[in-house]
Amino acid sequence: MTIGLLNNIPNISDNELGWPFTIETDPSVYDFKIDWPKFSIIIPSYNHGEFIEETLRSILLQNYPNLELIVIDGGSTDNTLEIIKKYENWITYWVSEKDKGQSHAINKGIKKCTGELVNWVNSDDYLAPFALFEIASFFAQHPNIDLVYGNCNIIYPEIKTDLYEAVEFDPIDFISRISIHQPSTFWRTKLFDEVGVIDESLHYCMDYDFWARIVFNHETAKLNKTLANFRRYPASKSSNFDDQTKVYGDYRTVVSRVLATIAKEYVTQLKKLNIYHNHANIKYNIDTNTLDIDTKKRMVNKYIMTCAAQEYNLENKKRANQLLKYCLNKNHFKEALIYLVKNNMGYRKLFHPYRKSAYN
Repeated sequence: MTIGLLNNIPNISDNELGWPFTIETDPSVYDFKIDWPKFSIIIPSYNHGEFIEETLRSILLQNYPNLELIVIDGGSTDNTLEIIKKYENWITYWVSEKDKGQSHAINKGIKKCTGELVNWVNSDDYLAPFALFEIASFFAQHPNIDLVYGNCNIIYPEIKTDLYEAVEFDPIDFISRISIHQPSTFWRTKLFDEVGVIDESLHYCMDYDFWARIVFNHETAKLNKTLANFRRYPASKSSNFDDQTKVYGDYRTVVSRVLATIAKEYVTQLKKLNIYHNHANIKYNIDTNTLDIDTKKRMVNKYIMTCAAQEYNLENKKRANQLLKYCLNKNHFKEALIYLVKNNMGYRKLFHPYRKSAYN
């Protein structure tokens, strides 16, 4: 009989049931004859003592046979360290010291990675059962694939749970939103050598910037499996609408870099519209020959309309109108007209990107 970790790792309180408290991934799914690739999982952490035990258990109770778990804590002052120490026999490396934020913490973790496959799981998120088995199996069967992403549950505690379904990569969709959900995305560690590490100047869309350096030039794949759980709650960085302008700023920085690379002829117009956020003129290593002229135009106009939606969500209706009227005379006449009418009728949400959370 195969025995997992559930009876060996520290006990959990009696009122916690289910995954990852009283349930584990069946270890018998891992064929012992297979040399399973090493996973490096990084947990960036800061004052998430309320959640980090669930994060840790969701990774350990995968029962993955070749796991490297790295915890980079930013000097937490709550009970986080108590929980880390509770599980330190199963943690490959951990540190708790002041850092420069989440992006810096992830890069510190990257320096410690020795695995072939990698992801970071924030200390308020957690993996789904069988996630590492599904990902490792997929990579083994598809050696040409460098990055895999799956579905992700968006959990609003005591409110609801939404399923964020992954979609096949499409450049126009990618430019309009962060369509690849970070907790359910895994990649080959070699990509750090090929595209670089996390941009520490970005604090909200650092994952989007990382994907942008990968998806246009590398083989990626959607896996129709739910791989992770992403928590939205009033104090989470993703739910705090006071910081929404900063989120929008990061998003515009990343897209401006993409468009500076593939559609530089539009940069002057984007500057006139005041939505070009790339003063350092950073460009990505993207093979522009993979995109035709029409696709580039549609990407530019989709970006402008996304910016219009953001301005509307910030209640800047005049700015939203300015951007929508520009699109009205271009390729997206019907779509822009609908948004323009909704904008001026007071319709609360133009469309999906970065909408307010259920808590605001």
